[in-house]
Amino acid sequence: MLIFYQTLRKANVMKKSAIKFAVLAAACLVLVSCSKSEPEEGYKTLSDPSCDFTLDCPSDWDISYTSGMLSAYDTEDKANVTAYAFDTQTEMGADDYWEQYKNQYEGTFSTMNVTQKEETTLSGVIARHVFYTVDMGEDSFNCQTVICSRYGSIYMLTFTASPDTYENHTDEFKKMIESFRFD
Repeated sequence: MLIFYQTLRKANVMKKSAIKFAVLAAACLVLVSCSKSEPEEGYKTLSDPSCDFTLDCPSDWDISYTSGMLSAYDTEDKANVTAYAFDTQTEMGADDYWEQYKNQYEGTFSTMNVTQKEETTLSGVIARHVFYTVDMGEDSFNCQTVICSRYGSIYMLTFTASPDTYENHTDEFKKMIESFRFD
């Protein structure tokens, strides 16, 4: 009788393990299928084998690929979005990188003014979202940059537009941020 009880107990443990495994496998399948979703209507996916990420942009924007960088450009309004990643020499957070990036920009442009900084996420990873303006003498631009630090790499997604067309594209950029996926 003792052997029968032990066999029955082992069978119940195996049954519970099998159920847990099936639930876990189903959850993984759902997550994978959600992460590979099609872009919403009016958008297309930007991807390149040299990048370990993808994002969606408006279908009517021109796209270009450079090793490690994706770009989308509205030829009518001259709004531009670039996304790229690079490895860092040392472990660095998004805020640390922003300070270096900001110092470079301050040395490049006549004027640079940060108007807002907030925390956001990029594909579920905490990121820094910075809103700023730059002036290059005759031209000025409104910009947003989302910076994310992940596994020793910095990921940057930057939107740039002239002050008179900037508001036309802020919702599109928000959708681009939301569509960003790590591969």
